[in-house]
Amino acid sequence: MPADPDRQSTEDSSKENEAGLSALRKAAIKLRDAKPSRLERTLLSKKRITAQRDFAGTMEKAIAELRKTIGRVEKLERELSELQSLTDGFRELRNRLAHRETELMQFREKIERWQTEHGSFEAGLREEIAQLGSGQAALRDELRERFQQLLDEQRVCIRQLSLRTSEDAVLADRARRALETRLEEIERRLPGKPE
Repeated sequence: MPADPDRQSTEDSSKENEAGLSALRKAAIKLRDAKPSRLERTLLSKKRITAQRDFAGTMEKAIAELRKTIGRVEKLERELSELQSLTDGFRELRNRLAHRETELMQFREKIERWQTEHGSFEAGLREEIAQLGSGQAALRDELRERFQQLLDEQRVCIRQLSLRTSEDAVLADRARRALETRLEEIERRLPGKPE
């Protein structure tokens, strides 16, 4: 991850603040712990020395509080940096989600298109099947009718054949009898046959 210039300047200013606070603390400790010289004792009243020492103690307390505040600020900066990383991760996830939603919408559109095409195909298929069914029924009726006609014609032909066969049998029987009669007549006429 590239270095953040704002964070570096914050760290630099934090170091500078710490250095300044450290120098101020040393000066306050020096003031508090300093033993006044004879001249100082003479020139300054006891109250003034006490006031200076109180001031130095107050400054020390202020410095301690300031250090705590700086620590809190640094902690907040770390948390803010973590929050920034989380925000970046969230943005990336949101972009991925938007991309997935777009893909999902495209997929749904494809499905709807396929369903429409399938519905049209299915309707066409049903219509063709219905036409085939009605065509088959018409063909079945026509075949039944033709078959019936063939049966009727076959019956007629069989009757005609039967009549003709009967006629031919009658004619053959007559011809046979006539032939037998003639043969008998010829045999009678032949010489040498006794009557």
